[in-house]
This record gives sequence, C-alpha cells and structure tokens, in this order.
Amino acid sequence: MKRIKLPIATAILALLIIGIFIFTIITYNKGITERKNNIENIGLKLIIKGENFPVKLSNNNTTLELLNNLPYIGRMAKYEESFYIINIDKELAIDGEKTMELEAGNLYYNPAWKSLVLVYKDYSYDKNKMVLVGTIDKDIPNKDSIVEVAVKQKGD
Repeated sequence: MKRIKLPIATAILALLIIGIFIFTIITYNKGITERKNNIENIGLKLIIKGENFPVKLSNNNTTLELLNNLPYIGRMAKYEESFYIINIDKELAIDGEKTMELEAGNLYYNPAWKSLVLVYKDYSYDKNKMVLVGTIDKDIPNKDSIVEVAVKQKGD
C-alpha cells in the first residue's frame, strides 16, 4: 500500500477545515435570516399604567437582541418634554437605521445610555444617533415625570 505524502494529507485536512468553516457560517446566517423573517410574529408590548401598547417591530438585530433580553419591569423617566427614557442597562448590537430625528410614537435604542427611548413628541436629538426598534400606533401618555413600565414579548 502506498503512503500519502505529508503535503497532500495537509492539503486535504485544510480543505476539510475550510469546508466545515463555510458550512458553519452558512448555517449561522440562515438562522439569523429566519429569526428576522419571524420578528413580526414575536411582537413586543409596553405596559404603561396598566395599559397595553403594542409595538410594531423594526426588522434588525438590535430589536432581536432586545427581545432576547426581556422582560424588563421598572420605571421610565420623562426627558426634554419629548420622550421617556427606559434604562435597560443592556448593551445591544447596533444594527439598523440610525437617526437623530426622533418621531412621536417610535421606540428607539440609545446605545450611549443603554436605554430605550419612547418618543411622544417629535424631537431633533443632537448628541448621538439612535436605532429604531419599533412604532406604536396609540397616543403615549405624557403627564407624569416618572411612570412604571413593563417591556415584554407580545404573548407574555
């Protein structure tokens, strides 16, 4: 029986490793795509003073990562008479359209503050860009300075 020379065996091993690596990347990316395609089925809701506020989610990895870190129950504080800050103390992936023009009815992730920003009045923010997490089709109550809030997946 003939022995395989070392350089040929090394080349075969290298090709095998490269094949496994490529398969892993394809499988991982397929999983992300499937999760992004199902994001609307997962859903998110804010519960403010006992009232449900369904959130239509943006299709990005920031939103997916937020969903994986729920629920959050705590308080939100009014800021600049235009939005509430919900401090989630989680650093999320920054993926999605970033903006400094905040629109009423939108929920954003602010990476600088590690917080969600719930906007009830249009606002031009000049400090850093935020990622849109989703939109709310109901008027957001804005009379109180500090409000109890829960951020949960739709089915919870």
